[in-house]
Amino acid sequence: GQDPPGYAIYPSLGVDSQGRVYMAYQGLDFFSMTQDANLTWSDDGITWTAPLPISGTAGFGVYPQVLVDHADRVHAFWLDYRGLLLTGALTVWHSMSADRGATWSFGSSISEGAADPTGIISVAAHLDEIVVTWPASSGMAYGISSIASADAGRTWGAETFSPSAAPMRWYTSLPPRWVASTQAATLA
Repeated sequence: GQDPPGYAIYPSLGVDSQGRVYMAYQGLDFFSMTQDANLTWSDDGITWTAPLPISGTAGFGVYPQVLVDHADRVHAFWLDYRGLLLTGALTVWHSMSADRGATWSFGSSISEGAADPTGIISVAAHLDEIVVTWPASSGMAYGISSIASADAGRTWGAETFSPSAAPMRWYTSLPPRWVASTQAATLA
């Protein structure tokens, strides 16, 4: 089979209703010191398309995630360094394909700076609702930031940051409602 070229880490998989497998991954090039969020797909699990750099400008995308929703729209999410240059913080970005990867919306930032992203993004969908969460920090507080879309990623609600009562290092990928119950147990 044909492997995605380059050094690939942090893979994420999604499958559409016709069996196409999508893989987002972070490509590293130690010679040029760049890292990019990439996407590739396969209809047979053996032959993969050439990687598509979903993060656009070389060297800006890390921790990519792929999500295929109920209508076979493919969503790509990643942490982007462009915000680091502008505001001093990473930002969460999103791009979508409504035609199984043939064309993509222009990637755009969906995080609003309620807190600084600090780790791997988690995504989930039900029908047209999409929820994105990520570990984050604000000052000395650690917690979970989240943002949701009710219209399959066309628009996004306000970002929320849920600080924890204890350092988040051991449960940074839990959904906010689980963090809240963990906080209650910690405080009891």
